[in-house]
This record gives sequence, C-alpha cells and structure tokens, in this order.
Amino acid sequence: KQVAKMESLITKEPDAVYHSDREYVSKGWLDKIATCPAKLKHYMSMTTEEQEAMFKSPALEFGKMFHHLVLERDTFDDHYVSDEPLKELNLRTKDGKQAKADFQAEHEGKTIITEDDFRIAEEMYSVIYSNRVASALLSQGQPEMTVRWTDGQGCKCKARSDWLRDNGV
Repeated sequence: KQVAKMESLITKEPDAVYHSDREYVSKGWLDKIATCPAKLKHYMSMTTEEQEAMFKSPALEFGKMFHHLVLERDTFDDHYVSDEPLKELNLRTKDGKQAKADFQAEHEGKTIITEDDFRIAEEMYSVIYSNRVASALLSQGQPEMTVRWTDGQGCKCKARSDWLRDNGV
C-alpha cells in the first residue's frame, strides 16, 4: 500500500509564492480541469498579474480583508489602512490631489479600505469572537498553513488551510 509523504509545512507562505508554484497540483487546478482542461491550460499561460486581476472585485477584496482581520489580526495594520484621512480632502484642488498622493505614498504596499467596510468587518469579527465555540476554535493555531506532499501515486500536491489548530485539526 502506497502512503502519501509530506514534504513541507510552511507558515504564512506569501500568496505570490504559493500561486506561482507550478510543480505541485492544487485544488484550484483540479477544479479547472474538472470543468474544462482548456481552462487550466489558459490559466497556466497567464502572467501572475493577469491571474491576480481575475480575482479583483469589491466583494473579493472585502473577503480578503475580512479573512486577514479574523485570522491574522496581529498583522492587519501592516496590510490595510483606512481611507478616513482622505474624506476631508478636496480632490479638485492641487493641494487635495497632492495630499492624496502623499497619503498613498506613505502607505505604499497597503490596501486602502473604506471606513464603512472596516466598520462592517469589525462588527462581523466581534460576532465571531463573541461566539464561545468559534472563539475557542480560533484561540490556538496558525493561519495560512501551506502543506506540500506527494500522494501514493506520485502526484505532487499542495493545499493551504485558512487555519490549522495546534492539535492538527
């Protein structure tokens, strides 16, 4: 009987690294093959920027932000900033446009989110963490764990869990 062999368990592997890995098969790839093999072929021919553009929408961006807030709260401020300071700017003036450009430069690499989206996400976060069971499940563990393994048939596979509890569940 052939057994799968785990090759690596990585904490917080950057998205770009995970998604650019062409050596290991992911569930996303299998989903594309299941609907139409040409979809995977097309996806594999795209640049990283083109692939990322496929997953850009206000709903997906909100989901990504909320995901980060719930599972990686300690680094949330390293990745997101509220647009609140921009609300009072008059963007029709040279000074207003310059202040916006300065704000964007100061927060380069961060995603600027609306104060309303942040408030909604905070409320959702509070609901999750006020639930005894959910709070307990998220109290011990690691977010964004990537595992790579070779299955019993020799297929190299990869997966990323949103949250892996310390007890492995």
